[in-house]
Order: sequence, then C-alpha cells, then structure tokens
Amino acid sequence: MTMRKRFGWAMLLAVALLAPAAGTKGGENESLGFDQAPKPRLTIGSVAPPLDIEHWLQTGKGAFGPVTTFEADHVYVVEFWATWCGPCVASMPHLAKLQQKYADKQVQIISITAEEPATVEPFLDRKVRGDDTQTYRALTSAYCLTSDPDRSCNDAYMKAAGERGIPTAFIVGKDGHIEWIGHPMTMDEPLASIVDSTWDRKTFAASFQQMKVVEQVFSSGWQGKLTAVIERLEQLSNATELEDVKTKIEQIIDRLKKRQLVESLNSPNADLAGLETSLAHADLRDLVWVAQQIGRGLSENTIPKRNEVASTLLDCLEKRFCGDANDQMVCQIYANILRVAGTPEQAATRIETLLETYDGPARPMLEQTATWIAKEQAEETGAAANN
Repeated sequence: MTMRKRFGWAMLLAVALLAPAAGTKGGENESLGFDQAPKPRLTIGSVAPPLDIEHWLQTGKGAFGPVTTFEADHVYVVEFWATWCGPCVASMPHLAKLQQKYADKQVQIISITAEEPATVEPFLDRKVRGDDTQTYRALTSAYCLTSDPDRSCNDAYMKAAGERGIPTAFIVGKDGHIEWIGHPMTMDEPLASIVDSTWDRKTFAASFQQMKVVEQVFSSGWQGKLTAVIERLEQLSNATELEDVKTKIEQIIDRLKKRQLVESLNSPNADLAGLETSLAHADLRDLVWVAQQIGRGLSENTIPKRNEVASTLLDCLEKRFCGDANDQMVCQIYANILRVAGTPEQAATRIETLLETYDGPARPMLEQTATWIAKEQAEETGAAANN
C-alpha cells in the first residue's frame, strides 16, 4: 500500500502544488467523463462488508466488543492505518476525541493495520509525539485498535474501493451501508450528520464519484503536459452541475496554473506581469509554495530573468506585511529570497527601506535579517579590499 497525505478533497489541492502524483501513465484517463467513469466495487451506498479482524489490541478499555457484522442503528468508523504512516499517527488524538465525544451515541471507531502485533506493540509503548505524559497505548485505549495481517479487511475495503493511500476512513451508517469515505481528520461534519440522521448520502455519492474522476484525470501523469490537464479539468468543471465539485475543480486549476507559471520562469520569455498578478491574488499557502520554488530556482541559477523575477517577488512580499501574525511567515520567505536574490548591498537597501515604514510583529525578525545582511556586506567589502 502506498502512503499519500490525503485530506479529503484537500488532498488534490495539496498535490497540485507538489510533484506529479504516481499513477497511470500515458494519459489513459484523460477522456473520462463523469458518466463514463467506472465505479469501484465498494463506494458510497454500498453494503459494508463484514469484518474479519485477526487481532483486537484495544477495545475502548473493554467498552466495545469485536465486530464482525454491523448492528442496526449503530454507526461505525472503519479506519486503515500503519505505524510507519506519519499522517495516520497524527490522526490518533483526533480519533480518540471523536470516540469520547460519541461514546454514548452508539458510535464505534475501529482502526485496522495490516501489520503484525509484534510490530504494533512496541509502537504503542512509545511516547505520543508532542506529549510526553502518555503513550500511544494510553491514547488509543479510547477506541478499537486492531491488527489484520492477512489483509482480508484491506481487500474488502481499501482494494474494493480503489483507495490506495492511508489513513482512510469508511463511515458505516445505521443501515449498514457506506456513508462516507475520506481522511479521518475531515470526517467531523459527516459523522455528526450521520449520527443525527441528517446526512444526505445520495448528494455526497454524486459529489464523491465526480471527484474520483477529477482525481483520475489529475493523477494520469501530467508531467510536461500541464496545459492538456488544465483543459481537461476545465471541461469537467463546465460539465458538472454540482457547485461544490465545480468549486473544488476550479481551486485545483488555479493551483496548477500557478505551477505552470512557476515553470515558465525557467524560460527567457517569463511572464513577469502574470507572475505579479498571480502573487497579488495568491493566498498565503500558495504564496509560500511559489516563493519556495522561485527561491530554489534563484539559488540554482535556473531562472534567466533572475533580477526581474526576484524584484517582482520581493515587491509582492513587501506588500504582504500587514501587521498580523502572518507577517512572521512572510518574513521568513522574504529573508530567504533576499539571501539568494542579489548582493548584500542590494539586500541591505531593500530591508532598510522596508524598516522605515514597518513596525509590526515581524520587525525583530527583519532587524535580525538586516544585521545578518550588514555582516555579509562588511565581509564582502573586506574581502574586496584585501584583494
């Protein structure tokens, strides 16, 4: 099983800013339409397969018994994890809190790993990351933690649903059908609605199926052909009647276009006006990613219009200092770009001008950067004098 950082549909948005996803090659899914896409054997609305779990390591301190079939009017979360999976381990406190929250509402959380108990047991005795007061054994004692080395549950759920990344959770509703599939960190609202019997399974099923098509198109191997993938996603956006799907697709397209713009900077014909417009409207996460990529290109000398690109980015970053907590993040990026963009003299002029008008929470960091730049400038001047 491969591990991906999957946070519901947000996974696609994150991947859109990273390297091309591993998937089918040759664009074989590019012609998929919403009505032609094959459905997996297990999906939203399917009857939940029975569980055949070999080892029940934690049972909510005895509050829950082993489950094979699902009891009517109960809700179950069947979640797949592994000790080596960072996002899985990071989800454990959230799962424990959810189980405690719904302890009296007939909700049972069952986490399943394909690892042997001999692998899981030492992990459970480790201290929780960021909390030295308890072990993972104590943390996960709130819900059911299990081991299924023969992978029968993995085959019945993950493989049957075409899900390849963990952690992945399946919510089994009160009638024994699959209500929701996604990352456990994003299941709070669906779980609440399912428990309250206000969940609209039919609407979510339609959205889920269409986003699966979007994911197939995106992961079909778009390296070197971003334009074609963007065009295909635009076609899907125009084809859907579901506003939430349209919004998600447009968010993915926007991020892919930012990646396309960054890649264009490696050409002598870099679109600086487009870069300026894109950065001006980018949210902080996008800005961080774009700045990191440009910084790498500047440090590796792969950007032909080096001075123009650096100046455009620094101009944009200076406009982002607005006196709130985000200034700290902007300052970190700004300092890095100053370091790789030009000479210490140029950097000193930039930061001195900014400090004349800025007095926000990032000022100490900016002053520290200015001190470092002054030191670099003095060393450079001294070296020139010695020569």
